[in-house]
Order: sequence, then C-alpha cells, then structure tokens
Amino acid sequence: MKENHTTLELSIHSMELYRRLSVCAKGDFIGYSELNIIIKMNVQKEGYAYLMRAREMALREDCLRFEVVRNKGIKCLTDEENALMTGPSYIKKLSRITRKGQRKITAIEDFGALSNEAKIKHNLAMSVLGVFRNLTQTKRLRRIETEVRRKPRELSFDLTITLFKDG
Repeated sequence: MKENHTTLELSIHSMELYRRLSVCAKGDFIGYSELNIIIKMNVQKEGYAYLMRAREMALREDCLRFEVVRNKGIKCLTDEENALMTGPSYIKKLSRITRKGQRKITAIEDFGALSNEAKIKHNLAMSVLGVFRNLTQTKRLRRIETEVRRKPRELSFDLTITLFKDG
C-alpha cells in the first residue's frame, strides 16, 4: 500500500511542479524558494525526485529544457542556450562513460580462463566502447564540425562515419 501512496504522491507533487514549469517562457528563471512553496518541501532534498519528474514532463510535453542554477533555482533554457550547451555536455558525458566502461571491462586477470560466451561479450563491449571513444575524440569532432560549418545541417550517418574513417 505504501508503494502506491508514494507513486500517487510523486504524481501529485510532480504535476504541481510541472504546471508551474509549463507556463515558463524560454529564458525564465524560477527560484527554489518558489518551487519549495508549491509542494511544501525542499526540492533540493526530499522533493528532488518530484522536480526531476516535472522537468522531464516539461521537456517531453512542452519542449522546455530546464537547467540547474546551483543553489538558486532552475532556468528554462533558450533555444540558443540549449543548442550550445546540451550537445557538447552529452558528448563529454559519453566520452567519460566510455572511458569508465573500458576501464571496468578490462579488469580481468585471466582472459583465457573466461568461457567462450564471456569472451564474446567482453570483445563486443570493447569493440562498441572503442568506437564511441574514437567518435568522441576532439580531433574527430573538429572534422565533423568543419563539415557542418560548410553545409549547416545534420549530416547523414554515412557521411559522418566516412569523415571519422578518413582521419
């Protein structure tokens, strides 16, 4: 019963916050103090999950992307801010995750002692992670950026891969 209550509570608090976020204009700032009042709890602590859900809803339903302004509140990004910040931050995150994954998957003392299935899974992971590591290298990204500057549009998959291979 408690689990249903928690889910219902999450939905109610998230919806209350979402209603506030959904009326924002791009560029607007909302302080944590205002958000705390809406759900009568601290959105940086016990109300954090509610705010995260509300932000996800605003992105999905209204194309509104909110970023944290540390210890102050959240800001609804303008299209310019979104374009300049989001892609690069996710590329950086992908690079970090890839390096971390490679470090973890190579923490094997005796590769030869692994079963054939384990070797296949290991090599699959190393191959895929290796591709992502290669794709997120600065010199590779610059090559793609140069092409995008020449033809300002999203490049096709085939052209993007060709540009990565040519370096």
